Amino acid sequence: RKAPLPVLLVREHQDHPFRRIVVCIDFSENSRRALEQALHIAAQDRAALSLLHVLRPVSELVDDIGAFAQVASPYPDPDYVSRARKNMEHFIAPYAEQTKEISITIDVVEKVGIDGAITDYLRQSQADLVVMGTRGRTGIRKLLLGTTAERVLRLVPCSALAVKPEGFSYPA
Repeated sequence: RKAPLPVLLVREHQDHPFRRIVVCIDFSENSRRALEQALHIAAQDRAALSLLHVLRPVSELVDDIGAFAQVASPYPDPDYVSRARKNMEHFIAPYAEQTKEISITIDVVEKVGIDGAITDYLRQSQADLVVMGTRGRTGIRKLLLGTTAERVLRLVPCSALAVKPEGFSYPA
């Protein structure tokens, strides 16, 4: 948590180059830094790369809106999963030159618990490495309960690289 640099946790069973890397994208600047790190490792190890974004279900957002649910539509665009996928394509577009040699897939998952969605995806995809930014998009609730990255790092079945935001420092 306090390290000012990216932290790589390598699982005991990881005795070969990474073959399948998953990078978690929340569209924050720090997830861009995580993507850059993942691209570098994927190119170095000739690994496949999956970009993962987790959406909360519409019903969950309606619960958050509460009394305003009748006034405000939670998703003006009914095709929000497709829209998220397009946003992912735009997010990676600046890296087109770097991605020519890398097999890349884009996945958008809809699930209530972001940390559970990520760990489930890692198990199903049999990922060797997950790369994610810390302190991406969080609110006060996340600060009190612990960040998504911290919860995921405790549960991941694979190695993990936690990427810190630029200029990160932890007060002593």
